[in-house]
Amino acid sequence: MLVGAAWVRMSGLSGAGLSSDEAVYIGQGVAVAGDPSWSAVRAHPPLLGVIVEVVTGGGAGDLGARSLSVAFGLAAVVVAALLARELGGVTAGLTAGAVVALMPYHRDVTRLALVEVPMATVAGLGLLLVVRGARTGRPRLLAAAGATFGVATLFKETALLTVLAVVLALLVGDPRVPARVALRAGAWFAGVAALYPAWLAATGGLARAADYLFWQTGRRGTDPVPFYLDLVAPRVGWAVLAAACVGAVVAGRARLPGVTAVVLAVVVPLGFYLVWPVHGYPYLLVVVVPLSALVGVAVAALADRLRQGRLLRLAPWVLAVAVALAGPAAASPQPPDVAGASGVAGLREASSWLRAADARTVVTAAPWVANIVRHYTPEATVTSLARELDLDAVNPAYRGGPPALPGGRVHVVWDAWSAASDPMGTAALLAEARGRGARVAHVELAEPGSRPRILLVVLAVDP
Repeated sequence: MLVGAAWVRMSGLSGAGLSSDEAVYIGQGVAVAGDPSWSAVRAHPPLLGVIVEVVTGGGAGDLGARSLSVAFGLAAVVVAALLARELGGVTAGLTAGAVVALMPYHRDVTRLALVEVPMATVAGLGLLLVVRGARTGRPRLLAAAGATFGVATLFKETALLTVLAVVLALLVGDPRVPARVALRAGAWFAGVAALYPAWLAATGGLARAADYLFWQTGRRGTDPVPFYLDLVAPRVGWAVLAAACVGAVVAGRARLPGVTAVVLAVVVPLGFYLVWPVHGYPYLLVVVVPLSALVGVAVAALADRLRQGRLLRLAPWVLAVAVALAGPAAASPQPPDVAGASGVAGLREASSWLRAADARTVVTAAPWVANIVRHYTPEATVTSLARELDLDAVNPAYRGGPPALPGGRVHVVWDAWSAASDPMGTAALLAEARGRGARVAHVELAEPGSRPRILLVVLAVDP
């Protein structure tokens, strides 16, 4: 199972260059190590970047950073199997592990160096400790769960949604634990989670972190419901979603210890993100482990009925369900073309050209493009000329950019994505470059086999 999961995640892992989010998270670790070209304080804690920096010895290439993410993804397979085994036995565990291993959505996200990957795996581990602690009555496991959830928030603060799910389950009495045990677990959680604000206070980053918080909560967005139904649900698998609903009913009727926490660990994040106006492809990764555990419970319950000699006529349907579960992995090899689902083509190659050309000053149209170019050309000064009238809508990291092209020798990067999303801003940048006698120095085309189109153009502006 793990071999197959590793194969589908490692195959072509570095085929496309890093996305902007990947570059930023890795850059946070570089900043903690002392590089002033990046900021350690961004929208989320820098723990992932620090781990990448330590594991790769300061030479975080695409393959090394993403391989670490794959390792967290494989760990999620094990966590899901163990969680489902706690609820429904060996059959449930094997089913849940297989679902996570083959799920296209989980495969898509865990191939990228994103903070959602370790956060989701560690939150799933905390949920496993809660369920095992409820079943065995061992208070130390619940204390360990509290500390584990604290670690999850150090990767990304939205792990608090899973913590909220567990708190709600405790309030309704499943798992049923003494108040002092719950308080001790809460103290462990608070103590570990407080490490991030303590670090911010020690490094003078509290004000900047608050700026990011206000920006995140005030961002404009679109209706996220169609986004998740159109893009995420098919990659999870409709059969998986249906089986999870059956598993929730089966586990609830059997009154399995801790099952309320598992069900709420799916419902609470899902409900939050369906209401939250800003959508993101990796956001729902945190529900995959508990969701798969419920699928395992459903399949195990059906298998038990069959082993008892009942409902043998349903055997063909069991095979059909198995095919439906595995179908998305076989039929959908390519992730959707949205942010957070895959890397970005062309920018790594264009950055290699810039390094070979000894580019020292690079200007892009969009800040996210600048993030990627900065990662691949650390010796250059990379900025963007994004012009946004509403400063409150701008990521705090992108405010206060240069008002015009700097003097001297400059390389301007035009990209098709920015031209589509901000045609006026991109046109203004081109006009300014042409006004200074810019010439086309390099062109990147779409990948072979796709529709011929220009992805990137590098313009050289000489002094």
